[in-house]
Amino acid sequence: MVRHILVSDIQITQNAYERLRRSESFERVAKEVSQGTGSVANMGLIKLLRGGALVPEFGNMVVSLKNNEMSGVVESPYGYHSNA
Repeated sequence: MVRHILVSDIQITQNAYERLRRSESFERVAKEVSQGTGSVANMGLIKLLRGGALVPEFGNMVVSLKNNEMSGVVESPYGYHSNA
């Protein structure tokens, strides 16, 4: 599983990322700002899917992270992603 926030506006995503860097609760931030229906319903948690089910921009970022490492902001056709 991965914690994920998806937002259509880069400024909102960057603000969410900064809140997370200041150790604000991921669940709170995801619930308040994420527009990803799959992740917001689960407080930011989504299952990792195999076989290219994730958009490449997001999937490549996820597999490059170490445990408990937070990503920056990545753009995909769906919007801006940030995860931890």
